[in-house]
Amino acid sequence: MYIEQFFGTLSTFQIIVAAVALLTGIYTFYKHFLEKARFAIYSGDRMTLVISQGGGCRKFQLGANLVNKAVKTGTLHRLEADVTPPGNTANRYQWRIFVKHKSGTLDREPEADVYPVSLAGKSSKQVFIEFELVDPQVIPDWPPGRYSVKLLGWVNKINRKKRTNLKSEFHFTVSDDLAQYIDKTEPPGPRYKPVDLEEWAPQR
Repeated sequence: MYIEQFFGTLSTFQIIVAAVALLTGIYTFYKHFLEKARFAIYSGDRMTLVISQGGGCRKFQLGANLVNKAVKTGTLHRLEADVTPPGNTANRYQWRIFVKHKSGTLDREPEADVYPVSLAGKSSKQVFIEFELVDPQVIPDWPPGRYSVKLLGWVNKINRKKRTNLKSEFHFTVSDDLAQYIDKTEPPGPRYKPVDLEEWAPQR
């Protein structure tokens, strides 16, 4: 009885059409006015360890695709990474520079200091980033084994004290030979050692 009083003489089909229109309007209003930017970051199939001049590895480079899945524009203000070696505590890295491929080689060279990356709604951007230890005076150990990398980002945040709202995790393995190279080599300039990411490595 109450339904009949509310909808009056509308047919069942008309009621369904009205309900769908109402729900569509609510959804559209939410998407355009209420929903916040939703960033995701997708890494490539490998990352590159940078062996520093004089030895040790304090930097790594990563190519990734930033995606804004929402309608609203958003800005990535900062990106950091926790790299955890096997059986040890994480080392915190921070983005330092954007890099690009060096002409005629597989190496990369500096392109620009890092800056906030803005993405319009439903858009994406490819980035190549070099990360450096937060404390550049530390020389971390690189024992052989499986490593985890957790990316942590701040999207539309006013400062670093706010909680991160962009996260991604992947893994890679340091072989015995690579661990020895990092520990023993003292190159006159940077050396670049790519490692495959476990999530994209072909099954053997």
